[in-house]
Amino acid sequence: MARWQLGRTGIGRRRGQPKNILVLTEHFTGGGLETQLCTQAEYLTQQGLRLHLVTGSPFSQKAADVYASAFHDLPMQTTGQDFLETISRVEEYALHHGIDVIHAHPFLSFAVGMVVAHRLGLPLVATLHGPSSVSLAKDTIYDVLFRHALLPGASMLFAVSEEVRFLAQAVAPCSPVLLPNAVPVSAKPPQPPSADLPWVWGGRIDHDKIVGLKSLIAETLRLRRNVLHIFGDGPERTALQTHLEDVCPQADWVVYKGWDDHLSDHLSSYSLVAGMGRVLLEAGAASRPCLLVGYDGIKGLLTESDMGKAAAWNFSGRGLRTISPDEFKAQLQALEQSPQQFLNHGWIKKYRSANSVWNYYLNRIGDLEPFSSPVVEDFIGCLKYSGSIGTPLWGDWRVFVLLNNMIQMRNERKQ
Repeated sequence: MARWQLGRTGIGRRRGQPKNILVLTEHFTGGGLETQLCTQAEYLTQQGLRLHLVTGSPFSQKAADVYASAFHDLPMQTTGQDFLETISRVEEYALHHGIDVIHAHPFLSFAVGMVVAHRLGLPLVATLHGPSSVSLAKDTIYDVLFRHALLPGASMLFAVSEEVRFLAQAVAPCSPVLLPNAVPVSAKPPQPPSADLPWVWGGRIDHDKIVGLKSLIAETLRLRRNVLHIFGDGPERTALQTHLEDVCPQADWVVYKGWDDHLSDHLSSYSLVAGMGRVLLEAGAASRPCLLVGYDGIKGLLTESDMGKAAAWNFSGRGLRTISPDEFKAQLQALEQSPQQFLNHGWIKKYRSANSVWNYYLNRIGDLEPFSSPVVEDFIGCLKYSGSIGTPLWGDWRVFVLLNNMIQMRNERKQ
């Protein structure tokens, strides 16, 4: 017989396999995280679940195509009073759609997820996607909630890599479960590429990634073996275009192609796929050689053994040394002589198959305990106390001091 849990607003939920999952994410604009969330939604929808998206970002057709419903433009950078209104709006949305589980992703959406799950008596699942989503500081309201409520109290805590799991355990008592990024993969490997096809780099063009990308551009122009196509967008797009005009004005060896939501569908047109993170998983699934380009330079072509090592840092290149131009040239010669060693379809199928990863996820989120946290209860009290004076919530020193003091007094009473 099903048991019912009484939420703090008087709402009950059925324990067992969830039917409606609320996905909370501060940003949903375009990139690896968004593609991962859409892959998850597509698979779980096929299993009969309904996924609903709440995000601080504007309307996205990509989200509309895969989610049962979506709530966009949710304000999270607000005053205390406005944040309470944000919470109320998410609660109404959750009740309307019969939400069974809340799954929160970085960043301030963690805070929204904690308060809503606590008040409605729902399980809270959280995923840590990278080092930036693990707050190592101690001096903000967000840090306090992250360290004292989310990490030790989430109903289920996932980490996408060993690196992130280790960092989380260094911040607070917690036991994150490894749930890596996943991609659709065919039962049989696609045909390997022709060596004379262009290379492709895909990713977000930002302050960090453009350094490694420029290294790849330099090597492309130095070697003049294959044309390089660049797909992506981001805050450094104009800087990249200016750089290309300087180093390759004729666009004969390096071509900027803009953003493509469906780049994975076109990888068969390329002989080598460069970048970091998810694009390399998609390359492996497509039987394309994977060139890991990290934040500070080229890390090298990946064999199956290398894939396992790079996975510990979620294929970011962190933890791996940057290779020299001569080493890169030697690897390209090895690729020409023995391409099979750089085709990683088998590794992707075994370790990063979307079907396997999301089936594992489905098995882990059934029958979770509701999220409850005295720290979150104190935080709600602080929000009410802050009133309507208009101070931005996440920089409100009074709330930070109050919340810290309440945690300290509770710990002292336990001693």
